[in-house]
Amino acid sequence: MFLRSFLKPLAVSVALVGIAASPAVADSHGTFTTSSASYVTVSGKYEVNNRAGDQRVWFIGTLNKKTSTGCDYLEAGSVDSKIVLKKKCGSKGKSDLYKKVDMGLLDDYVYYRACHTYEDFKKCGPLKHIKL
Repeated sequence: MFLRSFLKPLAVSVALVGIAASPAVADSHGTFTTSSASYVTVSGKYEVNNRAGDQRVWFIGTLNKKTSTGCDYLEAGSVDSKIVLKKKCGSKGKSDLYKKVDMGLLDDYVYYRACHTYEDFKKCGPLKHIKL
């Protein structure tokens, strides 16, 4: 009897923790597309989550590498600090994208662009942005 009365509240608290740890519903969402000349195209949807001092932007889509040389990638972040979210090197083809970028509280936009590199050559598409 004691064990049963202990397990029920424990199960409820575990369920509540599981709910808190699950991905949040997007505060805003939309579609994005970017490319770097004829080298690479990246497209899909984005989701913005604003929670208690935390801004996250999820990029969900496909990176389509159109050449068999060099590397192609999607980078995102603030105007002066971007990280590579997805990189594909070598053969042509599509690659799934499901990555997030964490933004600061004072950031109003997340910036993103597609780039292609080959040896010392680097070609990036236009810098685009999403309002947070």
